[in-house]
Amino acid sequence: MASIRIQRKQKGTEQLAPTVRETYPQFDDVVNFVFTTCIGDHSMKAEDRARVVEHWIKVAKACLKLRNFSSMHAIISALQSTPVHWMSMTWKEVSRTSLKTFHKLCAKATAENRNLLMKVNGG
Repeated sequence: MASIRIQRKQKGTEQLAPTVRETYPQFDDVVNFVFTTCIGDHSMKAEDRARVVEHWIKVAKACLKLRNFSSMHAIISALQSTPVHWMSMTWKEVSRTSLKTFHKLCAKATAENRNLLMKVNGG
């Protein structure tokens, strides 16, 4: 799949795995949307940002229940991005329940990635 991501903008590759190719822009759009809602408004206080982070954790959990792994991974990726991760005052305001859910989702995402790599590499 990584090679498809690299090739997706090259001429003559439009027919290579079109359904896989279409997931990348959708994934990127979700990441950018989550990232923007967490960081984009500079007038927000840590408490407000924490509520936004908690919202996205709930959405990621719902995506997992719906087996929408791509969107779940996109949300988790955005929340784990360096600028969001460094918002220490925000993360201090996130509820313990939401943090616990977030860590479980991160572990689930890591396990899913590991299983996928094992399948791809024939392990």
